[in-house]
Amino acid sequence: MLIPTVNNVISNTGIVPHTVSTDDCYCSEGNVNILKNEYNIFTVSINGAKGKKLTIDDWDTTNYINARYNRSAVESSMITLNFGKLRRRGFEEVHAEQMEKVIAHNFTHMIRKLECLQKKAEIGDQINKIE
Repeated sequence: MLIPTVNNVISNTGIVPHTVSTDDCYCSEGNVNILKNEYNIFTVSINGAKGKKLTIDDWDTTNYINARYNRSAVESSMITLNFGKLRRRGFEEVHAEQMEKVIAHNFTHMIRKLECLQKKAEIGDQINKIE
């Protein structure tokens, strides 16, 4: 599933990533070789013991450390977005529910930004009245 996922990312964005950081379940020498040699992806970081064995020469380099760190940050944000347990089952249903949660999160974030901008404008108006 890793190579098809990377293909989808490339076809959806038109961009070939320079880094792929993934879980041990995608760990295979074939995946690493295809991504590095055919896609010219510089950093292919696979977390976990099996991934470390495959990428041991690069494991402690700055790029691989950053890839693991950034992957962890993304995963924690996904956990933050998960407003409770998923209620739906099946890939398409779960995907739809996660998208709804992301959209709700984005709207909430936009509303907070707008409220902040309104407060700044009100403060600016009050300062102008004083002057």
